[in-house]
Amino acid sequence: HTDAFISQIDARTITFKDGKQLDFDFIIFTAGIKAAPLIEKIETQKNRMEQIIPDDYLRVQGEERLFAIGDCTQIADEAGNILPPTAQTAEKSAAYVANAIEKLEKEETPSPFHTKIDGIFIALGGDYATGMLYDRIKVSGYTAWLLKKAITRFYRFGLELKVNAGYKKRELKV
Repeated sequence: HTDAFISQIDARTITFKDGKQLDFDFIIFTAGIKAAPLIEKIETQKNRMEQIIPDDYLRVQGEERLFAIGDCTQIADEAGNILPPTAQTAEKSAAYVANAIEKLEKEETPSPFHTKIDGIFIALGGDYATGMLYDRIKVSGYTAWLLKKAITRFYRFGLELKVNAGYKKRELKV
């Protein structure tokens, strides 16, 4: 459903602009190729895609306690290679920032953010994909497609566990 415009999402169904519908059990919706209006208002260094270019601690440059993570941020590895704006990159940067904030609250200095991509898989249509794990193992074709599906299911399962744990914690506090 790439390039399909969504007109409505309810509890179990996505309705596209052309009227077609797609049922789902679980959805993570991400969209857009342009920075959110809030990001546009922040006066700091940005790349041509209007992503914030943070300092080595993922802070907005010139700000001590304003961090930038996720798709709105250009994140690079130790060698300066720009990392893809994937869930993996967002999760790693979010975990780092949570830890950095905790350190700052204790008046400790966080270490600079360093990460690398563990792997990436790209669906090519049908039962085909291509991917790489740990910068060493290249996979393509049906095997890569199976691995991509397995990784997606594993990720989804982990996310569902986190969501359910969050709801349980909230229920206990009530």
